[in-house]
Amino acid sequence: MKQVSNGRIKMGPGTLYGVLSRLQKDGLIAILNDDGRRKTYTISEDVVKMAEARLN
Repeated sequence: MKQVSNGRIKMGPGTLYGVLSRLQKDGLIAILNDDGRRKTYTISEDVVKMAEARLN
């Protein structure tokens, strides 16, 4: 996050995992792959549709 935001956003692991958990609970993201150590997420179709609607 720090690299993507050029150092403007600093987020601890507890905050990050809490946000990911909440996004998953709300149906905005889903686990695409879980190898036991690392999880890969994907955004839901609802999020894609919302983004497309805002762009149009």
